[in-house]
Amino acid sequence: MADYTIADKTEFSGEWFLPADNGALAKKVHGNFTWADRMGHLQLFNSLSSPKSNSASRSAAQPVIHGETVNSKQITMLDAFTSSTSMTMGEAGFKTRQSFKSTECLIGAHVDEKTTYSLIYYRIPGLQLWLGNKGATSELTVQPTQVVSYAFESFVNERFEIADKGLAIELRISRNLPSISGAKVTIESQGALKIVPESPQSLHWFYREAGKTVSLLSLFAGAPMSPDLIKILLPDGRELSVLVALNAKTNCTYTHAHDFFLLRENVGNDFSKILNEWLGLYEKIDTPMNLALAVFSSTGLWSHVEFLSLMQALEGLHRALMPGKYMVDAEYSKVATLLTSAIPKSVESDHREALKVRIKYGSEYSLRKRLKALLDPLPLSIRQLILGGPIVPNRWVDTRNYFTHWDEAGKEQALSGAEMHRAGVRMRLLLRVLYLYQIGVSEQVLLTALSSMNGESQYLMQLNSQSGP
Repeated sequence: MADYTIADKTEFSGEWFLPADNGALAKKVHGNFTWADRMGHLQLFNSLSSPKSNSASRSAAQPVIHGETVNSKQITMLDAFTSSTSMTMGEAGFKTRQSFKSTECLIGAHVDEKTTYSLIYYRIPGLQLWLGNKGATSELTVQPTQVVSYAFESFVNERFEIADKGLAIELRISRNLPSISGAKVTIESQGALKIVPESPQSLHWFYREAGKTVSLLSLFAGAPMSPDLIKILLPDGRELSVLVALNAKTNCTYTHAHDFFLLRENVGNDFSKILNEWLGLYEKIDTPMNLALAVFSSTGLWSHVEFLSLMQALEGLHRALMPGKYMVDAEYSKVATLLTSAIPKSVESDHREALKVRIKYGSEYSLRKRLKALLDPLPLSIRQLILGGPIVPNRWVDTRNYFTHWDEAGKEQALSGAEMHRAGVRMRLLLRVLYLYQIGVSEQVLLTALSSMNGESQYLMQLNSQSGP
């Protein structure tokens, strides 16, 4: 089966129809399908009518549309929605033409939203380097004839059993070895992630579980480790290609091992334990973690937008992991009642409601206290290296407060654009290290990464050699 990558354009022509009930014949309509810009576009030359219902509302959105291409491929569009409907009139009478879009299309079988699968395969650019692919070595022998031999260092594919989740996670390297038919030979190494459950699961279950490991790989790598190609296997062994618009729109572009923040070999035998810790923690930290990863992979953000987003990600991590109130709710409710009753009756109703909202959240930690609590477990050596001191600089909090409340009295304490950019470099590394330290990556391993050749760490060392926040 041909490979269909998420970012590339794919086109098919054929007949399209809706699943039929009770053996009824489906109405087939000719049309063209295009996958481009992470979206499936289906342009029909007539309208689809559902065997289940003749109502117009039924054809406005379709959970499933099936296709049979002119070269005998089966295609499924899931969660398709109408992008346009037009009517023409001619000698043959009225004709309605429909167009549908979908962010989820499968090539290789007719399935539906309830179909379950036995495994998923993510090909991830850069993963082979992160795993330790060293390329080829050559050896020249001259007796009895001159021969050049090439050899690849073997890689033992790793499999991690996650018993409490009922699945296995595999990390692997594969190589395309062409038959030698000339002087020029290209051999490609590819890294892949496989998720294998104990029993068949839905497509969205696979997305969720694979996404957890992808996010951990992204934290380690210092780059978005999102897939460029996805395949899924039906329980009967049929392989399908999946075209889907995942949250991450960029892939890893690193070409050398030293580009990565932390390599697989740096983590050593602790990786299995770290992976299990990550999966156990994931449900608590997924929202602030995904915010952080989104900022990491974004380019061209205005400095203050990036700064505020990173600060929000830090605050969100504290909220996910630690308590954040001065008093327990039962005790503070008494205080809140007293404060609310003390609001003068002369205060206007909208002002009163605003004060009551402030009182409601009056027991929550300040941002400064949250950041201190978040950093306290982190070794001093790491804090000194990332922050240039034991605590988050006060001006970071002043800057966040200024851009949040626009109090002109705090403007002078806010960082300038260049200062915010430099603070952003430190915050990115701080967030990455906080997550990795939380799941068991050691102090020494993190210090080594922070002093290595990857771009962010090199920038940090440059900042530390200068003065600044």
